[in-house]
Formats: sequence, C-alpha cells, structure tokens
Amino acid sequence: MTDIIEQARHLAEQPYILVAFPDHSIGGETFFIARNPALEGCAAQGTSIREARENLAEFRVLYFQHLLEHGLPVPPPDVARANAIVIEFSASGSEFDAQANHENSEQ
Repeated sequence: MTDIIEQARHLAEQPYILVAFPDHSIGGETFFIARNPALEGCAAQGTSIREARENLAEFRVLYFQHLLEHGLPVPPPDVARANAIVIEFSASGSEFDAQANHENSEQ
C-alpha cells in the first residue's frame, strides 16, 4: 500500500494543465473550481483560486491512488503545455480578474 501511495504522490506532481473558474452556485457566494481536464473527474473547490489549486493538488494524490489500486490507466501529463494555467471568467468578473492576476503573478 505504501508503494502505491508513493507512486500516487509522484504522479500527482507531474505537469497537468489546470483550469480554474468561479462558481456562484453555492448560496450566492463565489467559490473557485480548479480541475485538470486530462484527469476525468479530478476537480476541487476553494474560496480562492489558490485554495482551489491547493485542494486539487491534495485530491490529485487520492485520484491517482484510486487508479493504481484498481489497475486503471493513468492519463499521461500534457508535457507540451506543462506550465499552462487556464483561467476562465465571465465578462463581468472584475473581482475575479483581479484575484487571478494577483495569484498568477505570485507563481
């Protein structure tokens, strides 16, 4: 089991494209969703883009652990776009734009 967890941690560190976007569906509050499109169903949320990304990083380990434990195929990382972060937002999302710009400048 420890070997699988270590493998999962290693796989979770591989470069996958990350997509982040705001979600206003939870009680009128704005949350952010982060996901890796190449990893079907691998997504997390947070109260900020940073928190959503951190939660996604933690979940990605569990995601790969599940694939390994069940002998399921592991999607390869998208090496050509390894450092891509896609941020989706609506035209009226000025608060989101400011947060995205601030958090991306810290990387």
